[in-house]
Amino acid sequence: MIKIISEGNCAERAAKIIDDIRKAVSTEFVLALGATEISDLDNISAAGADAASRRLTPQLDAEALLGDGTASGATLPSSPAGVTSPVVLTRAALSKIVHTLQIVDCGTFAAPALAPVSSSLAPTALEGKQNQVAPRYISLGGRPARLFTQTESLDLTLVEMLFNRGLAMGQEERSQKTLTALAECVPGGTTTALGVLKLLGVEADNLLSSSIQGTRASGKALLVKEALDNLGQRLKINRTDLVANCLRRPLLAVAYAGDPMQAFACGFVIGRLLAAGKEAASADSLNDTPQPIILAGGSQMLAVYALVRAMATADGAQGKKLTALLERHLIVITTKWVAFDPFADTKKLAELIDAPYVAACPDFSSSGHAGLRAYEEGHVKEGVGAGAAMALALLMGTEESALVDSIDRFYEQMTMTTAYPCR
Repeated sequence: MIKIISEGNCAERAAKIIDDIRKAVSTEFVLALGATEISDLDNISAAGADAASRRLTPQLDAEALLGDGTASGATLPSSPAGVTSPVVLTRAALSKIVHTLQIVDCGTFAAPALAPVSSSLAPTALEGKQNQVAPRYISLGGRPARLFTQTESLDLTLVEMLFNRGLAMGQEERSQKTLTALAECVPGGTTTALGVLKLLGVEADNLLSSSIQGTRASGKALLVKEALDNLGQRLKINRTDLVANCLRRPLLAVAYAGDPMQAFACGFVIGRLLAAGKEAASADSLNDTPQPIILAGGSQMLAVYALVRAMATADGAQGKKLTALLERHLIVITTKWVAFDPFADTKKLAELIDAPYVAACPDFSSSGHAGLRAYEEGHVKEGVGAGAAMALALLMGTEESALVDSIDRFYEQMTMTTAYPCR
């Protein structure tokens, strides 16, 4: 089941974009990898059992998305509670739809063991309906974000480079009736998301959903407050002026408190929106309406949405056109475990930034795997675009029971565990 979380105008926009999704023939699925030293801190992220393993999560998730496991044979990333990465959900859901796959390393501690290419390769015969062309892996030459409690996250020149690379990639030609889904894998990314949101003037304390089961983001809010207080002291500027500067130049927010994925994602989405505008101008009929752009994730992708909107607002007259495109084509899709997290309020966050917000609502309570049933208890919740991938499978004709069965099978295959009846 798919549920529109937004209300009012945003709900209407979401419904229109969902209609466009149903008309799509194929999906361009892009996974943007990133990293931050924030992930080394305790109680920040469940995207890995400990600090060392969290540094490897983007690498292993990317490798697992392309095969039955990791290139090295290492086990899939798991939370401190032992719940396996949502890459399994994404992999299973994508097997139900026609798609192409692109992995973009924006700056990680350990690169995936994948061969970099600069253009699409010949067709490949992967499982399911999937790839019309072989997957692409691109390294942008970025670096992990620094611990922004002590210094700025990233050099502004690097942020601008990642943004411009994303902008160029976003404007690359794509097939007609192909939609774009942009996912992320950034352990610690909810904390950098909060930092960027606050620098853009969005009071998001306690609104973001944590990957750690049963916790509020209050600890992250205190950490971010301390970090931004320290930033103001270093720059000799008060918070009001700091926010004003970031609203004039939104990429400053990423440089101060963000991560490399955000910089690339912002540029990529703007590039795709500009391409959508050109396609709309040359469309011969309503059937040629450009396909939507999905931000595949929860809290982190709501921050990217806010960043894209801030870039449009800061761009004057040209930005008005970009805002119109954003409101017509861009949507955030996550899982029900994020959207209805009792320890967060991402619905309120989506309202604050005027984002159409949708959730995939599968039921894992009868799964034969305890690791999947754990999602119903609030563990992990989202990642690697799991919510959007499941939503796409459902919207493109897969029955929910068939999707859950597929996820069960992929879980067994990718974790080498046997299913047992739910008791």
